[in-house]
Parts: sequence; C-alpha cells; structure tokens
Amino acid sequence: LFAFARIKSVFGPSQALMIFLAIMSAVLAYLSWRFVEHPFRKKGAFGTASQSRIFAASLVGLVAFFALGAHGHITRGSATGFGWNFTDQQHATLANIEKMRRTHQSKGESQFDDGECIFDTRRLYNKDAARIQDCYERYGSGTMVLGDSHAIDLFGALAINAGDVKFLVGVVSGGCRPHSPQPGCPYDALVDYVSVNPDHFDRIIYEQAGFYLLKDEEDHSASRERLRVPLSQALPSFIPKSDLVARVVEYLTPLSEATDVVWLGPRLSPHVPVELFLYNDCDMDIQPREGQREMYQRLDTEISNQLAGTSIEYVSQAELLPFDLGSCGDLYWSDGDHFSQRGEEVFGETLSTLLAGQ
Repeated sequence: LFAFARIKSVFGPSQALMIFLAIMSAVLAYLSWRFVEHPFRKKGAFGTASQSRIFAASLVGLVAFFALGAHGHITRGSATGFGWNFTDQQHATLANIEKMRRTHQSKGESQFDDGECIFDTRRLYNKDAARIQDCYERYGSGTMVLGDSHAIDLFGALAINAGDVKFLVGVVSGGCRPHSPQPGCPYDALVDYVSVNPDHFDRIIYEQAGFYLLKDEEDHSASRERLRVPLSQALPSFIPKSDLVARVVEYLTPLSEATDVVWLGPRLSPHVPVELFLYNDCDMDIQPREGQREMYQRLDTEISNQLAGTSIEYVSQAELLPFDLGSCGDLYWSDGDHFSQRGEEVFGETLSTLLAGQ
C-alpha cells in the first residue's frame, strides 16, 4: 500500500494518507490471518482435494499476474499498454529525467576539471594549493566559487560559460555551510590560505541553499520536504534565521579583508519534482507559489541589511534569474532546487556576468 501510494503521488503521499494506509495495513493483516493463514494452518481444516485446488488456484493466479506484468512491460507506450500511452516527447523526457538523476547523484563525488586552471575541489588539499599557485603565476588573480551543493551548480554554470576566463576554482562541497560546518568542510583552511595568499583570487563568490536560512514562526527550520508541497497547497510562511545569516557574514568578513567577496543570494527554486511534466503531458506553466517570491525577498533584505557597513557585495539571485523550469525536452532543474546540466548552460549565460564583476 505504501509503495503504490508513493508511485501514485508525484509529491509523495500526505501524512494523513500514510496514517490511513497504516490502519488499512493492520486491517488487511488481520483479515489475511483470520481467513487465510489461520484456516490453512489448522490441521484438518481442508481435505486433500481442497488443498490441491488451493495450490492450483494459487499457481493460476501467479501465472496470471506474471502475464499481466509482462504484457504491461512489453506494450508500454502503445495504445494497449494499460493507458501508458506516452508520447515520444514524454518518453524522451523520462529518459532525460533518469539521466539527470544519475548526474545529480554523482555530482557530489565528481569534479569538473579542464586539465588546466578551471577545476573544483571538495577540500582544499596541498596539491590544490600548489596547482592554484601555478595558475596564479600563469594567469594572475583568479575567481573562486565557494559554498554547498548550490555552489557546485554555480561553479558548473560559470565553468560552462567561462569564455575568456582561464583561472576559475570552485571550493564547493555538498552540505558544507559556514553557519553549521561539518567535519572536513574547507572553511577554516580557506581563511588561512587566503590570508597568506591574498593576491591569488581577486574575487570570491559565495552561494548556499537558501532554505537553510529560513524558519517558521514557531522556530522550526525550513527544509526541502516542507517546501516541496503540491501546487494546490500554500507554502508555510518562513522568515529568515537572523543568527545563521550573521554567522555567514562573520565568516565572510575576514575573506573580504583580503579580496573582493560577493554573496550570491539564494535562488528562487521551483521546489517541484520534474516528473510533473509527465503527469501533465508536458503541458505546464508553473509560477512561484503564493508568498514564495515575498519569502525570498525577505531573506534578501535580511542578508543585505546585515552586510551593510561591510565590504561584502550582495547580488540577489532571485532577481537576477527568471523563474523558469524549461520544457519537457529541455529541463533546467534536476530536482526541486538544483540545476540540471542544461540549466547550468542556460542560467550560466546570466550568471557569467559575475565573472566580469558586473
């Protein structure tokens, strides 16, 4: 019951539905025990002929289910495929979704590297420092991208659209944010490195997922799950976590004393599963949910206010980028808040202005 409910609902079943299914599971378990298991286990409950008929009926049932499943698998996409009459465009979209999912799952491990001076690293190792030194000697000061998995997207978008830029380094790692650093995150090492080598980078661009800086009025943190709700359902009213914003500002301040620092604000993410394109026959025009744009504007304002009086520049990504999911054959998001490779290409054309300091 739980598996079919998850398959049926693209946003995932609601808590109320899961509670109902749990109760139904208990009811079905009792009925199965009372009318199937208990009579069958009871010695002498069935005669030999009856048991033979039961096993024969079970075998017929198994064969029927196998034939039904085989027919559905073979004829999917055709008019006789139990309604799975996907168009060619939907089939292409499904293949694209699976490809994006594999790419997204491997993004936290793989790095981009052009073999020269455009590369990213999850940690700032000694070999990375030596390579940066060599790139500095060849090209002069470079640009660094810093942050969590959203910064991995940003680095990819800038790397694809680097143009004449020769020296671009990403110090990016999923789950790594300076307001709540995990063991192994590169933040302490980076401050030490930049303070000793202030000329190696003339600009550091920081980005992180915005919902980690949000909470509701009862002080419960925002999350992907709480933002990924059906389109007919209003988003919770989230407000900025001022203390976490302050911790990021506190971290970026010593970096800004050595070089230019830009905080690229949180992106206005759709927070919808890309499978919605399939459920809606590739005909979609999704707009921000009610209050969603205002929620990010409040976060922009909070960050901007806390950066006032510092030398850190703030750029609102919510205003910089359009709210665009792409199309069935050209999806810009691999999930609710990360760019697909195609999204990096498209959005990177606008984000590349950051490389020029515009």
